[in-house]
Amino acid sequence: MFGEETNSIGQKYQYTKDPSFLTKFLKTMFWIFLGTTLVSMLSDFMQMNLLYADNVTLADADANDNRQQYIAIVYMIINLITVVTFMMWVHRANKNCHGFWAPHMDFSPGWSVGYFFIPFFNLYKPYQVMQEIWKVSTNPRNCSINDGSALVGWWWALCLTSGFLGRIASNSLSRADSASSLKVATGIYILGGFITITLIVVSILLISAIHRKQENLVKNDNVIAGTENC
Repeated sequence: MFGEETNSIGQKYQYTKDPSFLTKFLKTMFWIFLGTTLVSMLSDFMQMNLLYADNVTLADADANDNRQQYIAIVYMIINLITVVTFMMWVHRANKNCHGFWAPHMDFSPGWSVGYFFIPFFNLYKPYQVMQEIWKVSTNPRNCSINDGSALVGWWWALCLTSGFLGRIASNSLSRADSASSLKVATGIYILGGFITITLIVVSILLISAIHRKQENLVKNDNVIAGTENC
């Protein structure tokens, strides 16, 4: 059971499961998602130009709608793959933290993922999950006195902002019944795109930092000589 030997002497840090390949794959998906977001934003700018243009033909409108629909489908697929991969990464990062013999962690591998999908709890628990992973990955023996990361704070603030804007944009688009309301919805999507790109970059920095911390624990061949509660 995780955390049973909390004061073992001579116990070396080891991965419960090596996250190297998963981390590389996740970073690749983030970069692909970033590229897809840029393409989606470019298409939104093209739609905005069309909305402000004079003498728009039916063919122009149909071409715009077809392009937007195709890009939206690709965007959703890439987004889904990225989210699923990220959840797998969070699960593994948390599991490795337990495997580093950090006692009395607040979150299990399962709940570290589950809280992302439970209403109300998903407003703050994922932030706590990532802070705990950061602290334990920094120093499992003294994680109770480790400072949290501002990077985690920025990541979660961007997550909430991106999700909030996404819902507003989706609702605005579904209710758009005129050129002016469609302009508003498109503008919100463009703003959301900038937030999403920033979130992706911060996410890459965050997972890279945590992976590097865990990798250093294992590669430096550290030995646990006693632990404190997290």
